[in-house]
Amino acid sequence: MIAQLRLLARALPLALVTLVSLATPSAAQKITQIMLTEKQIVGLLAAQKDFAPLANKLAEAADQPSPDLTKQLDATAQKHGFANFEEYRNVDNNIFLVFEGLDRETGAYVPPEERLNLELEEIKNDKTIPDDDKKAIITEVKEELSMAEAVQHPENIALVKKHLDKLSKLLPIPEDPELNRGSGMGEDGAQ
Repeated sequence: MIAQLRLLARALPLALVTLVSLATPSAAQKITQIMLTEKQIVGLLAAQKDFAPLANKLAEAADQPSPDLTKQLDATAQKHGFANFEEYRNVDNNIFLVFEGLDRETGAYVPPEERLNLELEEIKNDKTIPDDDKKAIITEVKEELSMAEAVQHPENIALVKKHLDKLSKLLPIPEDPELNRGSGMGEDGAQ
C-alpha cells in the first residue's frame, strides 16, 4: 500500500511534484521547527496560486535561484504575510512534518519513527513489489528513518488538523483508500 504510493510518487511529472513540494525540505535539510500560527497557515494556503507560476522556474534553478527569481519568491511570500520566501518555506516544512504523520483513517498523529518502522515492515512483506524497487524503497525509508524528527510543538498537530481539508487539496493523492492507509493521506479528509 505505502510502497505503491511511493512508486506512484516516483512516476509523477516533475512539474507536478515541484508544485506540491515547492517548499518541502530535501532529505539532507533539517527543519527548523516553529510553533505555527493560524495566520501562517491561511497565508500559505492563499499563496499557492501565486507560487504556481514560479514552480518550474524554481525547479530549473535547482536550489540556486537567480537574484530575479529570489525577488519574485520573496515578493510573493511577502504578499501573503511572510517576511520572505525562507519564512514561507519554513512554515511549509513545519506543516509537512505534521501532515506526513497524520493517519487519514483515524485522524491520529503517528510519530515518524513509529510510522516509518511500520512502513518498512509493510514494504518488506509486500510480495507485489519487484525486488529492485523494493530494495530502493527500503533504502529510501531507512534514510528517512535515520533523519526522522518528532514534532517539537504538539500544538501544530491540532492546527494542521484544523486545515487538513484545504492542505490535502494541495497534494496529488490517489483516490484508492488502500493507498492512503497510514500514509497521512486519506479519502475523506476528516481528522
